[in-house]
Amino acid sequence: MGNEGDFSLTFKFLSFFFRDFLIKNILKITKDEGVKALYKGLPVTLIGTIPARFIYFGAYNTTKSSFGTNETHVHILAAMSASVSQIIGKKRDLFGSLSLKSQEHHHFGW
Repeated sequence: MGNEGDFSLTFKFLSFFFRDFLIKNILKITKDEGVKALYKGLPVTLIGTIPARFIYFGAYNTTKSSFGTNETHVHILAAMSASVSQIIGKKRDLFGSLSLKSQEHHHFGW
């Protein structure tokens, strides 16, 4: 009953987003800077993503194999431990980068 309006509104928003924002910006970037500009941030993204995925799946596999069974609750526990490892890793990266910025700021006296 009320869900048809919600779906229509969501569809209109997605249509606007893709048509008026995403596609226009992609065309503008390729026109102004060339197709290679669309991939400028890819190496940095991969450098951050690949180690995070290794940590996640390593923690998942380690937790799962330590229980030695293939039951549902073991998979859930393994996924939870992998998620916690991701959160800890992200916090470490965040605080590590803030610490470096703080040291740079202090070093240059800004």
